[in-house]
Amino acid sequence: MFSSFRTAALASFLALATASLAGCTAETGSATSEDGEDNEVRSAKANFELFQDVSGQWRFNVLANNYRVMASSEAYTAKASAEKGVAAVIENASQRASYKVLQARDGQYYFNVVAANNEIIATSETYATKSNAERAVERLARIVTNRKISDALPGARIQFFKSVVDSQYYFNLRAANGEIVLQSEGYGRSDGPKKAVESISANGRSRGNFDVRESRDGQWLVVLEAANGEILGTTETYTKKATAEKAVDTLMDLIGKVSTLPTKESAS
Repeated sequence: MFSSFRTAALASFLALATASLAGCTAETGSATSEDGEDNEVRSAKANFELFQDVSGQWRFNVLANNYRVMASSEAYTAKASAEKGVAAVIENASQRASYKVLQARDGQYYFNVVAANNEIIATSETYATKSNAERAVERLARIVTNRKISDALPGARIQFFKSVVDSQYYFNLRAANGEIVLQSEGYGRSDGPKKAVESISANGRSRGNFDVRESRDGQWLVVLEAANGEILGTTETYTKKATAEKAVDTLMDLIGKVSTLPTKESAS
């Protein structure tokens, strides 16, 4: 299924971790080297983040430098299995042939990273257009060869960032274990996510504003909506509806503390 994954191999991956991206941000423009290659591209890395979800199962996210989730794994019962999944993504995701761009039920687009046996090893978020999904594929294929693997940093917090894929502004809401439990829609202005955070504080205290939905692949996710129907944030997917419903309880508790959470802004 996956190629063998030993502790020593993981250690070697960790040894490749580098310091945080230096240079210009996407908001101010990226510096370009003498040979014409964008410095942001040269130094960008994929961040593989291992964590336990609300059901106690292990998952990983593949994050860009701006902490945006580029792809996520299925759920694993053991951390070692999730680590094998990370190894499989590293092995396959640098090859363009390992991606399949598909259209979701709602008309948006996403991609799967597949192993040589066509098994899905990671799935992206959704994108408004096929071209945005294809741009995300090219970016992930480019940065996955330079990677950092870690357990999710603990501490509930809010992260604001601008995506280099679609130039939209987003926020992630992280739980105390570091897991990203809610990710916003994209906004055209930098103050959009901040206003959305204010809105989730007001709307996220009512269970009626949480909609547990079946995803494109038969899994389950939670969508938080404002009173006017605007989507304020979406969770990852869960294999069982009961787990998604349990995630609502976790979200409501966390959202009750939003006004006290530290924030982090990442420009690229």
